[in-house]
Amino acid sequence: MQAVPSAPIDASKFVAYVTERRKKRILLKGEYLMINRSIDTTKCRSDVGISLTERNPYPDTLPYDYNRVILPRLPCDENSHYINASYVNVSRTTKHGYLKSPPNVASNEAQI
Repeated sequence: MQAVPSAPIDASKFVAYVTERRKKRILLKGEYLMINRSIDTTKCRSDVGISLTERNPYPDTLPYDYNRVILPRLPCDENSHYINASYVNVSRTTKHGYLKSPPNVASNEAQI
């Protein structure tokens, strides 16, 4: 088997794939290191969302900084630019949209 799969693993082969990596831990470590080297770390940051926890109804689900929706700032609120939402490209069309977390019942956002 390859160090890092280049395509999804077929469900019928998945158990064998995992079993092999459990027996030969070096394969799993090598796969992790190869994936880790191929990641663009600038696209894995969510510093803004982490710093504005009071604006996140679901703080365990944060938008990445590179594709988050940025709102116009309001004069009375320096953090008004932030919303827990991300831009997404919709495949097979030129349309674009965004995803936003639904309001948490316990948050102030649900009462607005």
